[in-house]
Amino acid sequence: MRTILRTLEGIPNQTLSEIDPGIAWPGPKGFRDIASHWYEEGLDHRLIWNALVNDLPPMLDSLQKWIDAPNRLPPAPST
Repeated sequence: MRTILRTLEGIPNQTLSEIDPGIAWPGPKGFRDIASHWYEEGLDHRLIWNALVNDLPPMLDSLQKWIDAPNRLPPAPST
């Protein structure tokens, strides 16, 4: 999950919004930082499980459709 979320950090929010405007992309992008820095204090494993079961599959589906699109444009450079 951290690898996927780290990859999302490299894709600008505008591009992610174009991929699927129904997903609140900044939340998952920020979660990686939270997960990395709160490791010592502990994370709510129910929250992580909920994200894996409910949030991750639609994100992966949307990203895969974007990757597979024949005329897709590369992500805009981050500013």
